[in-house]
Order: sequence, then C-alpha cells, then structure tokens
Amino acid sequence: DGTLTGNLIIVGGGDPTLGSWRYNSSREGTVLSTWVKAIQAAGIKQIAGSVIGDESIWGSQTTPDGWVWQDIGNYYGAGASGLSWRENQFDLHLRANRADNSVSVLKAVPAMPYLKIVNELKAGAEGTGDNVYAYLPALSNIAYLRGSWGLGTSKSGISAALPDPAYDAAFRLQDTLQRLGIKVSNEPSTSRLLTADKKSVPAVSQKLSTISSPSLNEIIYWFNKKSVNLYGEHLIKTIAWKTGKTPTTKNGAAAVINYWGQKGIDKNALNILDGSGLSPGTRVTPYAMASVLFQSQKESWFADYLKSLPENNGMKLKSGTINDVSAFAGYYTSDSGNKYIIVININNYSGSGINKKLFRVLDALK
Repeated sequence: DGTLTGNLIIVGGGDPTLGSWRYNSSREGTVLSTWVKAIQAAGIKQIAGSVIGDESIWGSQTTPDGWVWQDIGNYYGAGASGLSWRENQFDLHLRANRADNSVSVLKAVPAMPYLKIVNELKAGAEGTGDNVYAYLPALSNIAYLRGSWGLGTSKSGISAALPDPAYDAAFRLQDTLQRLGIKVSNEPSTSRLLTADKKSVPAVSQKLSTISSPSLNEIIYWFNKKSVNLYGEHLIKTIAWKTGKTPTTKNGAAAVINYWGQKGIDKNALNILDGSGLSPGTRVTPYAMASVLFQSQKESWFADYLKSLPENNGMKLKSGTINDVSAFAGYYTSDSGNKYIIVININNYSGSGINKKLFRVLDALK
C-alpha cells in the first residue's frame, strides 16, 4: 500500500554546500525536489517511522575549541556538521521602533517553529546600524538576541547560525513530504539525538538518492570571495579525514602545519586552531604567511586559488577581521610589471576606518 515501515535517513558526507544558494545544483529547493522524486519513484506514499538526519560521520562536536561565545550564534560562527544544511544559517528580519526604542522581530526566514527566540534588543540611534548578536549555542533551541538595531537601518535583518543543521535538514524534508500528502508518523530526529538517548542509528538498507558537492575549486572560490567561515571549518576536517585521521579540527590543523613545514616553512610560526581564523588563538606570523603565498605560486592548484581571491584596493587580497584585528594578504602586479606578495596585519588597534589607512600604506606599491 506504499507504506514504508522504517525510516528515511539523510546521511551526511561532510559537504558544506548542501542546500546552499551559491550553486544551482545544491540549492535547497533543488535538493528537496531530488529527494522527493526519489521517494516517490520508490513507491513510498506514507512513512511509519521518522526522517533522520545522520551527521555522525564527523562526531558530535561542530564548534571548534577556542571560539568566542559572542560569535557562535551568528552566521559567521556556524560550526561544521557532518550534515550541514543551507550553510547552517537562517535570517531574522528586524525593525527598530522609534516610539518606544524597542526592536521587533518581524519573521524568521525560513520559519523556525522549533526554535524559541528571546528578544532583548534595543533600538539604536540613527546611523548606528547593526550591533545585534544572536546567542545561540550549537544544539540549543533557544536564541537570545542582544545588542542594538539602529533606527532607519536599511538592511532587512541579521543571519544567525542554525543550532542543529542535521535536524533542520530532516525537518525540511519531512515538512515538504507532508505538504505533498506523504505522511510521516514520527517527529524528525538525528543521529546525535538517538545516541544521546542510547538508541542505535538505523542501518541504511537501500539508497534512494546520492547528491554530490560542487568541485573543490568552486567551493574555494566562494570560501575566499565571501569569507565563508563554514567552508574553512569543513575543509580542515576533510583534510584530516583524507589523511586517514579522525576528522577533527585539531587533526586537520596538524596536517596543514605539517604540509607547509615539509615545504620549509617554520612550523612554530603557524599556530592554527581552526579552519577559518575565527579563533583569536589562531596566529600566523606575517613572514610565514608571505612564505605560504610565495610557495603557493609553485603548486598545481595556484591558478584556481588566485582566481578565488577578492579585489581589495585594486589588488588580489584576502581580508581577515576579528575584534581589534585587521589583516590583508595576497598578490599585486604593479603597472611597471613588478610582482609583490603582500601581508599586512594590525592588532589591538583603536579608532575607526582602519582599512582605509592600511590601503594608503599599500598604495606606496602602486
């Protein structure tokens, strides 16, 4: 009668792009449609079981050690799950109210019915813009919004980190199926939730669909162009995985340090704690960074890497920013044909407009 007595399981393979809007093949609607068609082709009309998101391939820790609490609940602080989904983020639309200096949360996109949002925001003065932080730890279901949202702010709102991307992927598939009349008897679940309840994750008995990521050079392109921290965290775990180690951030960082050490770069100058540099403890000396950039020109992948670097101040420079730190690193060819490798860092600065001041220093090369 078309009843699946069992579970639908979404098995994550460490792909950071599943559900991402940046690639035609991985968009949320495309992925959900592919899954639904495979389910319908299998003759399934109802499910006596659950939709389960299985993120177990990388264990339960998504957030690297050493990240700052203020960062973790925001889109740029989303952790890397074995089953990441829609770049592990969602949007919150906000409006500052002049009458009482409150801030209204207008809606979540997509809707997040399983998440409770506690609004502690205050309206900021005209021109102060976005000073909102979402305090939403991984695997939680309560988000605290703190800070201020300036009156008259033109952008629609903020992006926050999905606390449990594997659950959200299962939730979205189940919601889509039920909208199409394919009923699912149980609530969505994940391998983590089952393990926490001392239950085993059901074994897969039949594959219905397989979705592959875009190519690595396409992932690197957006990683550098838009500073997608999530991609860096995925890549460093993947590096550990592909070298035969347990796929942890620590093992991936060790593999990166060893790789450059074998090429003559001082390993003591590479203090790498994560894949994106969001950790304040990740520190690389400017000389070591310049050495990495110089050596990279000799590698087979350099053309794709160079293409991924954004334009800053008329140069191919990747930026890096955390509190009171600003950095740029990359390449520049002057009008006279001279080629330069550029690394410029400033730590613990005060004041504003720091990047413009750094660019004025770099203009000396032009």
